[in-house]
Amino acid sequence: MNRKIIDTVTDLLFVPTANSKDNLLREGCDEQDIYITGQTAVDAAIMTNRSSYIFHEEKLNRLVEQNGRRIITVTAHRKENYGKPMLRMFRGIRRIADENPEVTVIFPVHFSPVVRKTAFQILSGHERIHLLDPIDYPDMINLISRSYLVVSDSGGLQEETSVFHIPLVLMRDTTERPEAVAANSAYLAGTEEEAIHAVTTRLLRDQKFYDSMSHVQNPFGDGLASKRIVQIIAYYFGLGPKLTMEFINNSVIK
Repeated sequence: MNRKIIDTVTDLLFVPTANSKDNLLREGCDEQDIYITGQTAVDAAIMTNRSSYIFHEEKLNRLVEQNGRRIITVTAHRKENYGKPMLRMFRGIRRIADENPEVTVIFPVHFSPVVRKTAFQILSGHERIHLLDPIDYPDMINLISRSYLVVSDSGGLQEETSVFHIPLVLMRDTTERPEAVAANSAYLAGTEEEAIHAVTTRLLRDQKFYDSMSHVQNPFGDGLASKRIVQIIAYYFGLGPKLTMEFINNSVIK
């Protein structure tokens, strides 16, 4: 409701994708007020990732440096997955670790008591599954960029994994970011154990399938969204030059 009220009274609307623009047009927003800029989360992820990064969570410095290991980063927190869905999800992840000795699973576990109880019940006691407390944003971004793949039910991670071309197995039945699925950077696996196990196993063992998800264009932008937004606002308030057609055309993220 707050988002809809803000869109109604605002003069400038910045959206990450063409699909987002279409949503606003269907709601009756004026097309001349809408600018496709890309997602600012992409800008933040690119700025935060560092090749020489030292993790604040000391254990991560050791885990990411293990030679010959494929890191699978896991997150889970959505309330609609509480109960049986989460049990199935975590059983699938445990099977992946059991069957693939080259895999290291890193799971910063949400502080939700429901999530923690289920995670430790199913996943603890495995030498290659590491259950951590939640980590900060810079650690998370740099962990994603060093992962072989990510398994999650998150919303925002669908954008951040796309930045680094890391395949995402999405443990959900629907997503509010359909662009990731359409671009094939995320696979909508649902919450069934067999489905999660099957697609993750295929990503680990089928290089062609892995490449089909890792070699795609990021649907959420090129890391210049913030720069576009600043220029558009400056022009709107008479503080910057007129926007050229080249600028406007380049702001349409394909």
